[in-house]
Amino acid sequence: MDVDEVRGELEELGQAGFLERYGRFFLVLTDPESLDDFAEFVNTASREAHEITGGKRMEAVDIRALLPRKKASPRVTVGREDADIELVHRKVSKHHATFIPTGGMLSLVDEGSKNGTWVNGKVLTAHQQVSIDVGDTLNFGSIAATIWGIEDLLAAVK
Repeated sequence: MDVDEVRGELEELGQAGFLERYGRFFLVLTDPESLDDFAEFVNTASREAHEITGGKRMEAVDIRALLPRKKASPRVTVGREDADIELVHRKVSKHHATFIPTGGMLSLVDEGSKNGTWVNGKVLTAHQQVSIDVGDTLNFGSIAATIWGIEDLLAAVK
């Protein structure tokens, strides 16, 4: 989704309906140069949406809800094809990584990807589950992203 789609869904569903449909966590894909700014926005207690949404910054992001396609599994797969979150890029493996919801939080596992998965600049060991939180920066190969919570998304699209 882009920012305008998020605004439209919020208007149509209301906050409660949006939360029910899309969940609490979002993967915000952006260019690597903006990654730290997007993480800082999430981690700042008193933030102004215009700091991050000003100019063309938010127009260049891709917002993905961390929801599985199949309700039978809570896990959310990331990969180049046939994944819950598809990142069509040559540096992203077919089955690159998996998000695992654990007690209201998230964990991430690199599934043995060829080009690696990073959390806050540290490469993950393949098949090792690592806790992550809102504001964390992620890289799937060369694809840059930040984890946002529902509150962050609502603040950014006001």
